[in-house]
Parts: sequence; C-alpha cells; structure tokens
Amino acid sequence: MKRYTPMRASAWLLALAPLGAQAAPPAAPPASSPPTAAAAHADGAATAQAPLGAADATSPDADFNAARQAIARHDDQGAAAALRRAEAVLARASDHAGADVRKALDGARAGLEHSAQALDQGTQQSVRELDRGFARADHALALAQREQAAEAWSRKAYQASGRDLKAAAVNLDSAGDWLGGQARSAAHAATRDAQAVGARLASGGTWARDEVARGFDSLGHGLDALGHALGVPTQARPAKLGPQT
Repeated sequence: MKRYTPMRASAWLLALAPLGAQAAPPAAPPASSPPTAAAAHADGAATAQAPLGAADATSPDADFNAARQAIARHDDQGAAAALRRAEAVLARASDHAGADVRKALDGARAGLEHSAQALDQGTQQSVRELDRGFARADHALALAQREQAAEAWSRKAYQASGRDLKAAAVNLDSAGDWLGGQARSAAHAATRDAQAVGARLASGGTWARDEVARGFDSLGHGLDALGHALGVPTQARPAKLGPQT
C-alpha cells in the first residue's frame, strides 16, 4: 500500500484532487436509484467517490460522505464526528444481531473508531485504509440485515423481510463500491436477485418462494466473497425459508 508524506489527515484527500480542482460533495442520485460509486485506483491507493446512502438507520454511507467532505474542508473534528455517527448505526444493528454477526459489526465499529481517533489527533491515514473500513462497515450491516430478513420471513412478515433484504443488497453494493474493481462487479452481480425480489416483497407484490430463496442465496454468496476479500471471518448463515403460505 502506498502511503503519503506525513501530513494532517485533512490534507491527504485534497492532495489526490487534480491540480486546480475543488472538492465538492457528490451529487445526490434520484430517489429511486440505489447507492452507486465510481472507483479509480492509482499506485494502489483507491480514489473512489463515496457511495451515496440514505441518512437513516439502514446505511452509514451518508455519514461516510460527510466525513469525506469534512476532510476536504480541513475539518478533522467534523470528520471524526461523522464516523462516530456511522458507528451508532452499526451499534443499533448490533443490539438485534446474532452472536456471529454481532462480532462483525463490533469489529467494523472498532475500525471506524480507530480512524476517528486518528482524525482527532491529526494523524495521517491512507485513502485505501479508510475505504476498506467503510467497506467493512457496509458489509457487516448487510450481514445483519440479511439475518433480519430471514427472521422476518420466518414470522411471515413478508413485507418487512423484503425491506431488510433490499437494504442488505444496497449495503453490499456499497461495500463493493468502496473496494472497487472486481469486488465492485461481483457485489453488484450478487445483489440483482435480492434487489428485485426484495422490492416486490416490500411493496406487497407477487413473488414465488423459489425466487426469494435465490435472492437470499446469491446475496449470501456475495457477502461471503466480499468478506473473504476484507479478511472478515463471519459468513452469511443459510436462510431456512419455510413453505410459501
């Protein structure tokens, strides 16, 4: 991994911008669009535009965007505060997660807190380190949301299951966006079925059990593959879907 000449944490993002360019917040996508990001790599350091997420309990990406924008303004304290807001999203998910998924969430939170403390102290970090931390957080949240979707299905709360399944797919997409390259392509391919059937379940539309199972399975495989790339040992548990009723 390439590291830059020591500088304050707020300076490294500006150093990556083309000469004469000004940092600007990413444009918000249409309301119907899932979070997306364009990734570019130079000398092993990622310079991805941040995924665009909703500022609510289903995604920390709005806070990650806020952290990047604060760094561009040389506001290290503001960036640290944004990362801690993202930590709170993971903490709320951890309260309802199973033991294995809770470990993934708590590990991701610890990584974000490490970055926040570094920003507090003005310590240099590489772009790649931050992007991997953001990817790990989105991946852990997607694991939790897929688990919640399976639990909701077991209660025959099909619309809630669809909402959680779709949220998990969106966060896996975002995790892939942070990593870029093949990880991004693989994550987006793995979430197509879950996105489609999750949307139909959430809206009360028609669906078949087999297509729901495919959505859970492809999402689980995508989570496992991206987790392996991140060095996260927690795997998606097989979704045991009962018969359609």
